[in-house]
Amino acid sequence: MKMSVERILAIAFAVAAVLLILTCMVTWNNTQQLIDADARVRHTVEVLNQLQTAMGLFSDLETGTRGYAITGDKNYLEPSNAAKARITEELNHLEEITRDNDVQHQHSLALQKLKDQQVGSRDHVVRVVEEKGTNAAQKEVASGLGKKGMDEVRRVVGEMQSEEQRLLHERQQNSESQQQVAFWTMSLLIALVISLLVMSYFIVYLHLRNRRRIEREIRKNRTDLLEAQQIAHMGSWTLDAKGVVTWSPELYNIYRRDPSKGPPTYEEHQAYFSPEDWERIQTAVKNAFDTGTPYDIEVDGCRGGNEKFSIKASGRVDRDAKGKIIALHGTVQDITESRMALKREQEMTRKAQAAEQAKAQFLAVMSHEIRTPMNGVLGFADLLAQHPLPAEQMDYVHTIQESGRSLLRIINDILDYSRLESGNLEIEHTSFCPRRLVENIRTLLSSGARFRPIEFATEIEPTLPKILVGDAGRLRQVMINLVSNALKFTEKGSVTLGLRSIPAPTDDTRLWLEFYVRDTGIGIPSDKIRDVFMPFVQVDNTIARRYGGTGLGLSIADRLVSLMGGNLSVQSTPGQDTTFSFTVPVEPAPSGASLPEQQVAEHYDEHFAGYHPARILVAEDDPVNTKLILRMLEKLGYSPLHAKTGQEAVEIFSATHPDFILMDLHMPDMDGLTATRQIRHLEEEMDHGKHPVYIAAFTADVMPKERRQCFDYGMDDYLTKPLNQSALADAIRRATAI
Repeated sequence: MKMSVERILAIAFAVAAVLLILTCMVTWNNTQQLIDADARVRHTVEVLNQLQTAMGLFSDLETGTRGYAITGDKNYLEPSNAAKARITEELNHLEEITRDNDVQHQHSLALQKLKDQQVGSRDHVVRVVEEKGTNAAQKEVASGLGKKGMDEVRRVVGEMQSEEQRLLHERQQNSESQQQVAFWTMSLLIALVISLLVMSYFIVYLHLRNRRRIEREIRKNRTDLLEAQQIAHMGSWTLDAKGVVTWSPELYNIYRRDPSKGPPTYEEHQAYFSPEDWERIQTAVKNAFDTGTPYDIEVDGCRGGNEKFSIKASGRVDRDAKGKIIALHGTVQDITESRMALKREQEMTRKAQAAEQAKAQFLAVMSHEIRTPMNGVLGFADLLAQHPLPAEQMDYVHTIQESGRSLLRIINDILDYSRLESGNLEIEHTSFCPRRLVENIRTLLSSGARFRPIEFATEIEPTLPKILVGDAGRLRQVMINLVSNALKFTEKGSVTLGLRSIPAPTDDTRLWLEFYVRDTGIGIPSDKIRDVFMPFVQVDNTIARRYGGTGLGLSIADRLVSLMGGNLSVQSTPGQDTTFSFTVPVEPAPSGASLPEQQVAEHYDEHFAGYHPARILVAEDDPVNTKLILRMLEKLGYSPLHAKTGQEAVEIFSATHPDFILMDLHMPDMDGLTATRQIRHLEEEMDHGKHPVYIAAFTADVMPKERRQCFDYGMDDYLTKPLNQSALADAIRRATAI
């Protein structure tokens, strides 16, 4: 739990107070111990002094008596008489002050006895002198009676002095130890108190400094908040439980109200809004106060007379520690400009969508209108090419075919670019054989190098898996684009299409492939390499005039590779070689996956119908396309039925029940989609156990939307114009294989 500074300071001062009290108690205790130690020292000194005094009195008593005995002069008795008069009192005092020490007390009692002995000896010598004279007294003294007593006195006094000296030394040491303990204890306590006080000072200092910093930050945040509110056109307000309202400065600006007037009254505030919006505001505020539920509403009003404005009002409650609601806080944001901007953005979006839709519609119409006659041009050119013609005429036919296909590629590029721009092009994931994919492209494009001094070769890594999962169609489109460019810009030398695997990035379990196209053509200047992937851009105008092209191919290839998760790059040396390479991730094929067997090439002649018998109905209103399709079917050995409208196709179906219907989408009276739906309904009603008729759309519409729509309406296949005989035969083959 995080403690506040106030609590920390309170604890610190409490600890300091306890330490001060403890310091006082220790000081008092140490003082008492020092007083006691001093008293014991003084007592020892007093005992020593008293022993010295007693020893002096004993000495005076002895020497006075000895002098009087030798000389008979009574002047020698004066010190002895004085000692006799005082010695009892002094020994009594000595006995009194040594009662705390049994040994010393016993010694003092011994001195009392020695005192009586010495006083008795003195009095005996004095009487001998007075009665018998000094010679007799000298004999008494010479007998050593008094001397023995003094020796004993000196012994006892000496022992008592030694004991007191020992006690004095011991008490002085104890006193010094106690003084040291008292000194270090006091020092430690005082240091602790000072440390706590210093720490408290620094805490207070840091707290005050932090508080000043926080106050500065609060002032800065408040300033920033006010500036942010001004920039965001957002004001804040507070409504407490007593009904007191507080507004921020920006809120006055939003309402166009003079701040000196303060927040508006209930009636003034109500005047800004319509009755319906005011009711919404009041309901939201009341619900917030009653239930604590925050609110967020948008209302419109009128300010500054007749200026309309829109606001976004938000509010939430504030609760005290007991959970009681004490205030309501909220914000008001002026969203007038944002609403207007949103309306403008919506209008621009609508116009952009309309323009995009118009562009898509234009491209679809353009594609349809070009593909429809192109179907006749290429179709009849293909039929004409099947006849034995003179070389010059056959060359004309091939020229027509190549020109038509070039125009078709331009149309396809424009449509692909449009779909890439709008994000409507989707990547498919199907099983494919990478080796077969490369070899098929070599077979398809080898004719471009057949009559020129160019070697067209392929390089395929032999250890590649046989089956992988990816968008083979888009891979094929990119490779065809790159190889076609290489063949177009290479006059002699070689063009190589290669495929190999490369290490995958870290933590990527997919297999990464690298496709590369290397040629010995004209090359690309280094300052132009960056431009080759831009749409509608050629390296220079001379190339555009010499080789042609729209400048869309590489841009489409680059975007397709990016859409597949890969990267397209180029390296080139002008006048020597160019290498385009792109890397893409593919998935390993599931266990047990297989590829459909390649179709064995068939001769598209009148015997085809014998191998794939079917009753065929062609629903087409265009005379050229009708003539072409009927002729293609006749050359395959069929006798097809023909319907010019969707309604006629439904009627023929009801009467003949064909096996295969080639259905145009755009026909008079009834379109192909409606006709297909009616045919499916008729099949459900008849339900004679027959297999549903195979219906293939035949249209110049190539947009994904139209393709999905055809299958949604019940069609089985989707054939686009221009249609060649092999594509038509493949559709019949699929229909008869069911």
